[in-house]
Amino acid sequence: MMQLMRGLWLPFVLLAGCGDDLPEDGEGVRSGSRLRITWFDFDGTRQWQPEEGFRFVDRRFVDGEVYFDRQRDEPCSPQPWLDGITRCTPEVEVVDRKYFTDDLCTMRVTENPQIYKYVADYDPKCNVQRRWHVYPIVAVIPRPQLFYLTTRGDCLPSPSSALEVGVLGAEVGPERFATVTMTANSDDRIAIRSRESDDGMRLPLGLRDKYLGDSKLAGEVVLPLAPQITTASSLFYADAACTRAYLRVDAGCAAPQNALVDGEYTAIGERATAIPAYSLATGSCAPLVNPTDGDYFEVKIANPIELVTLAVSVDEYPVARIRLQHAVGEGVRARVRALHDTQFATDCVPRKFPDDVYRCMPDPQHHELFPAFIDATCETTIDVARAVPPHPRPRLAVVDNTLLGGGLRLFEVGDAVTEPLYIRSGFNGTMCVPAGLTDEVYRVGRQVEWSELATATLATD
Repeated sequence: MMQLMRGLWLPFVLLAGCGDDLPEDGEGVRSGSRLRITWFDFDGTRQWQPEEGFRFVDRRFVDGEVYFDRQRDEPCSPQPWLDGITRCTPEVEVVDRKYFTDDLCTMRVTENPQIYKYVADYDPKCNVQRRWHVYPIVAVIPRPQLFYLTTRGDCLPSPSSALEVGVLGAEVGPERFATVTMTANSDDRIAIRSRESDDGMRLPLGLRDKYLGDSKLAGEVVLPLAPQITTASSLFYADAACTRAYLRVDAGCAAPQNALVDGEYTAIGERATAIPAYSLATGSCAPLVNPTDGDYFEVKIANPIELVTLAVSVDEYPVARIRLQHAVGEGVRARVRALHDTQFATDCVPRKFPDDVYRCMPDPQHHELFPAFIDATCETTIDVARAVPPHPRPRLAVVDNTLLGGGLRLFEVGDAVTEPLYIRSGFNGTMCVPAGLTDEVYRVGRQVEWSELATATLATD
């Protein structure tokens, strides 16, 4: 997912020194005395490594927003805690079942000491994993008989396939982790969100839309980070004509910042004073037989929000193969997460390849690559690619099967396909039917070698 970052940077900032010597222009980026920022350096073009959101890496989801805690000598990511404070916490294992090596459930262990260095308890209320307790793994031992603690407090035997287990040590108190916040620089329609810490670290990390909340840039369109996706038929209504729509959340939980209702973004209003009693679930407005408890918030479906478009351009300086990009409009100049590869004339994002080298490659989520046929009998195949809206035409296409144990391949994308295309359909693919593609598709050409991509070094301020 393309993320948007910003800094009102002047060109010379990109070539400046590291750490506390980084210049700042009032909206710039800097490492703190404790939390340090890591950078990708593409032969003089520097892009920071922290990236908002989660990625699926090594068969698990990991937070992309990573800093280095010099005081604790380890990487950390901002995580919400049960007391309402966000702290930069090392990667932890969070599991529903607690394992122990004794039948009194006093010596706690984990089955995954090869993956994690810490284990955390959490509170799952409102679908947010708020950290509660964090324990270090202090020793690894051969797996004994394991026991688990039930929700009723019973200690029962548990089977396990682990060869070794990690023994947990004394809790690491929350005061041991750095406190971080997220701030916005204005109350305008589009504002810059920055991650900050008490020790002076500051990183312009994303956008905030006054009406949509925390947002990102997709192509050139500002979209909310995490919209509440629903349909008009799934909402609840406070009137018999089903015009006053409401969205249900669990009691005590905050309302989402926005909703995507049948393809249109809408704002969220005030909390209902009474449970809405009507629904469109059957296709017509009808009273609810059994209204559900919870909190209901107004969804302003009659006034969908017009999305903001920013103009994205490639920076001219520094004169290098890989260039930064900025999006301008609505009073902001925001750095785009995607870089621009001038050799392939395409956007790219830093990625660690299977050979442990960082390269700049197209984001596979921005396009699709698939086989089709150019004849009505489905005998002559053609590989084609198309952009995933609102992203532009791809110049390179990626086939990424690394998460499934496969390879990572890249291909050049050529001219648009103008002739009709066909696909196999029906039982066992016995029918050859028109592809029915509404988006423009492009021919897939030669395979691009990894060595042709730009490489980066990784450094911490």
